[in-house]
Amino acid sequence: MISLLKLFVEIALFRRGPDSVPGGAQVLWLTIGMYVALTLVLQQLLPSRIPNMLWQIPVGLAFTLGWYGVLMYLANRPERFVQTVTAVFGFQLVMRPLLAPIDWLWPQLPKDSSLLVLVAGAALLLLGWSLAVNARIIRAALECSVVAAAGLVLAEFLTSQVLFLAMIGPPPETVVP
Repeated sequence: MISLLKLFVEIALFRRGPDSVPGGAQVLWLTIGMYVALTLVLQQLLPSRIPNMLWQIPVGLAFTLGWYGVLMYLANRPERFVQTVTAVFGFQLVMRPLLAPIDWLWPQLPKDSSLLVLVAGAALLLLGWSLAVNARIIRAALECSVVAAAGLVLAEFLTSQVLFLAMIGPPPETVVP
């Protein structure tokens, strides 16, 4: 398990590619299990501002599995599904501890706080990093251009956000009275 986590960190740091991820459903389910466990622990330590956060976990899992399943099917590369999804969840496993403090801290800060700039900058940096790593995973799986891979990652992100907003509504601070 430790070697698997090290592999995901190396993928996140661009030292290894997603092709280094061992294939097999057991590795995928282990990775998903670690991701869910970490998400639940972080939710207890740093409660999210998102209402019904526990709904987001199974919906997010189903969406991600479905998105990549359809993507691999349409690209005629179904054999790459397990390895690709394992790399995606593994990378999210690395990102979750970095994003959770930002998600928790953002609504805590007063709107005129100078720390908002630092928190927003960190969030944008992590979002850019996430886009780059996820695009690299997609590019390796589909053997497509960087632009196409980045477009697919952005499409996934936007589609998932629309789905979550439709299911659970906007975060409380954005609700207009």
